[in-house]
Amino acid sequence: MHLRILKTFDAELWDETYNNATRIVRSLPCEILGSDISDEMVLKSRRNLRTFSFGRFIKISPKPFNEVKTPEGKVFILSNPPYDVRMDADVETLYQEIGSWLKHEIKDGKACIISSSIEGMKSIGLKPSSKVKVYNGNLDCSFRSYDLFEGKRKENIT
Repeated sequence: MHLRILKTFDAELWDETYNNATRIVRSLPCEILGSDISDEMVLKSRRNLRTFSFGRFIKISPKPFNEVKTPEGKVFILSNPPYDVRMDADVETLYQEIGSWLKHEIKDGKACIISSSIEGMKSIGLKPSSKVKVYNGNLDCSFRSYDLFEGKRKENIT
């Protein structure tokens, strides 16, 4: 598994990305928001962000995803929602709520979600534009992208 990753490793791209990430940032070209219902996870996220020069520009809130006020315009969402090994509640219900929120609240953008819960991912109820099998630690996961738009899918296919 790791050999496939190493075969495509681009040292020049890595160096460029690392150098850009460690330079002093005075502002961001976009608004970055995060949320979690766990105060402990919010605190850990804020601590981790302090290690980056851009960390002070990222707003992390202790609230559910569907209470985060989404910015106007194009939106990009990256989520690692709880799944079987990380929660006691009903995974399918949570993922249905995520899918409904994405469909009804995000009018223009993309959402990328990683999870090991295939049933949860199916419960999102949206057609992914791409699916990639990945590992999160030792868990088999799926990384799925969803194109988000207002209206019906067939009206937005180009």
